[in-house]
Amino acid sequence: MKSLSFVYPEPMKLELIEEEVPVLGPNTVLIQSVVSHVSIGTEQWCYRGVFDPGTSWANWVKYPFHPGYSLAGRVIEVGANIKSFKPGDLVHTGKPHAQYATVEVDESDADHPFRQPLHKIPEGLEPDDVIWSSMAGVATVGCRKAKIEFGENVAVIGAGPIGQMTVQYAKLCGAIRIVSIDRTKKRVDAALESGATDGLVMDAKDAADEVEALLGAKPEVVFDCTGNYEVLPSATIIAEKYGRIILNGDTPEPYKQAVGLALTKCQDIKAVHGNIAGDILTLPWSSKRNYQMNLDLLKKGSIMDISSIVRSLYHRSKVKELPILERKLYDSALKLLVDEIAYSLRKPKEEAENMIFERLESR
Repeated sequence: MKSLSFVYPEPMKLELIEEEVPVLGPNTVLIQSVVSHVSIGTEQWCYRGVFDPGTSWANWVKYPFHPGYSLAGRVIEVGANIKSFKPGDLVHTGKPHAQYATVEVDESDADHPFRQPLHKIPEGLEPDDVIWSSMAGVATVGCRKAKIEFGENVAVIGAGPIGQMTVQYAKLCGAIRIVSIDRTKKRVDAALESGATDGLVMDAKDAADEVEALLGAKPEVVFDCTGNYEVLPSATIIAEKYGRIILNGDTPEPYKQAVGLALTKCQDIKAVHGNIAGDILTLPWSSKRNYQMNLDLLKKGSIMDISSIVRSLYHRSKVKELPILERKLYDSALKLLVDEIAYSLRKPKEEAENMIFERLESR
């Protein structure tokens, strides 16, 4: 059996290849992909291939590299020992972008707090909703590490998906005022709809006085959700003395990251990486418990569906509003995707592009 998969054979190159699907063993679940989550920041860096030595990036990204870490699909076959899943089940797993994926499931680990390679999608939620759960773990753990107290003020730098989720979780944690800071107006507008009380369309390095004017004081907590090594010094200026700064993102070039005024202002800097949600130090808030909490919040409507926010940000009618750099990334990614889909499905490029936008704008 063959499966189509995306791969970076080397930096700055993307290919759609055909690979053999591994033979099913007694503990294997075979999934046909319905949707997979493109983590724009992470996959852009993996595609670019520029990392400081000794970092998680340099250790993780080895070419040829299969991008993607959140896939939802339908079970089509299970091994003899599998009792918890059956053909037809909608499931979510941390696999790369591919037409088919296999997952090894040890059912004796069903109650383990971390080893959960495959999750059933609950009734009432769609695959598009659930694929964001992997990224939601970063925002969740970030807010826990911030120890937001009821009535505190928070600033969130960066209004991409992690920034949007951080705004929502900070509100649930009791933040009374939340300022979203981003250079793109429509991102800030989306954050205001999902829970931010104030928005600033500007660069973080210019935002300190504006934030203080809005709040009447410097915020106790500042989240850097950009993954950009240049932003941390600005976060230390925005935050109050003795404040807390949370790095909700991992730059691939951390040796260029400066701590700004953190020392002289006696601020706490705490970092969150995607793998920390599976760390024993996070107990009792294990990755399994955080994952279930996020699904419960989605079902109750306590947090907004991030997929709908992203669709609104990247709707065809709004693409022209993107900043120049982001527009270039968007155009480049779209061209690659159109080329690969047209090639794999043997369809004209115009038809492939229409298929992509029909999917993006279907809900």
